[in-house]
Amino acid sequence: MPTLAPPRKWRAPPLRGTAPSEALARLLSAAFEQAAANVRGVLESGVAEYLHQLRVGLRRLRALLRAYRVKAKPLRRELRKLTPPLGEARDWDVFCEWLDASGAPSRLRVAAEERRRKARAAARAVVGSPAFEEALRERPLRTRHVLKPGFENQILERLSRKARKAARAVDWRDAGARHELRIRLKRLRYACDALLKLPPELETLQDTLGELNDLDVAASLLADLGGHPRLARRIAARERALIARLPREWRAFDRRKLPASATRA
Repeated sequence: MPTLAPPRKWRAPPLRGTAPSEALARLLSAAFEQAAANVRGVLESGVAEYLHQLRVGLRRLRALLRAYRVKAKPLRRELRKLTPPLGEARDWDVFCEWLDASGAPSRLRVAAEERRRKARAAARAVVGSPAFEEALRERPLRTRHVLKPGFENQILERLSRKARKAARAVDWRDAGARHELRIRLKRLRYACDALLKLPPELETLQDTLGELNDLDVAASLLADLGGHPRLARRIAARERALIARLPREWRAFDRRKLPASATRA
């Protein structure tokens, strides 16, 4: 059997000098390729990074379809239906790694690994299905509106405006509000980072929001396994520390003028 290639990360296509419609076509193709390149690794190995990178490709694809208003309702609907088991498997992957690093008792780790095994089996069933193969089949896609030069700045402005609206008067202790903002920032990044150099403050903010989301999931999964007071306190303490950083990190991002620089090569 041929050796598995390493997990495929995002490879931004060259875009300088291309017409807007061609730039979008290349971005969509690169997202399809990233997802498809990790399918075999998900099906044939237990390496969590294959599933992670497959999901990154799918999230980027969905962000592009949404941001550029691509005519692809059936595809978007199919991806929404197919992807929840992949997210559940990824949650258990991250949680099991956290349990190992936290010195959790063996009973918890054994129980979590069993749930992880079942979640991975469900994810593999989806990834190996004809419906998933069809969803990853590249096809000609068109936008609802004609893309004009400078379109990337217009899209960045629209997405950043929505993110700022979500952050208006936000209570950083509210997990639901944080999640909504995290999703909007992720859409902004995935839709625009291949076209524009986004500020490092965005990555810092996303990292904090991402870790908080992982902690929220960890607290839920821990409770689902019967709980553990020491680990619950550890989650709560880390959550408080990260929440205390969010106002400063948001202000740093909010002060930056977007885009940070010209279109990428």
